[in-house]
Amino acid sequence: MADPRETTSDAIGKAASVSEKGLEQGRETVRRGFSAGLEAGRRTMDEASGRAEQLTRGSAQNMEAMLDASTVFASAAQNISHEWMELFEERLRSNTECLGRMIQCRSLGDAFRLQGELLQDNWKQVAERTRRIAEIQLDAANKATKAFAGRFQQGAEQVQRLA
Repeated sequence: MADPRETTSDAIGKAASVSEKGLEQGRETVRRGFSAGLEAGRRTMDEASGRAEQLTRGSAQNMEAMLDASTVFASAAQNISHEWMELFEERLRSNTECLGRMIQCRSLGDAFRLQGELLQDNWKQVAERTRRIAEIQLDAANKATKAFAGRFQQGAEQVQRLA
């Protein structure tokens, strides 16, 4: 029979891997956005060199968008870490309590029943936390996208005025 700690540990590891992939995707989005912003800034400077002050403002806005997105992703990473710590603490407490009840079991059937309840509870908790972490990641991606879209739209409008 599988050790519940190993099963929970495996589930936590898989969920952490999913979370890590989400953060990596967020970082890649930020990197691509930053590259696109720099390239747009370079082209704009080449085409409208006589209006450097206005273009500099556009670049500053792009950098502000990057900062906004970085702040969003840092906050998301902190929230995700908090979720994992809460899960770990909750599972540790629950597993310890269940172990105490298992020691008091008078029959093997009672012990198996408790173990089944523990495994079911562990899986429910891991699934719920994983869902919350996915929501945090999705929210962070949406906020970062909105920050980029708003800042880059302002930059595009400036370029159109300069043309």
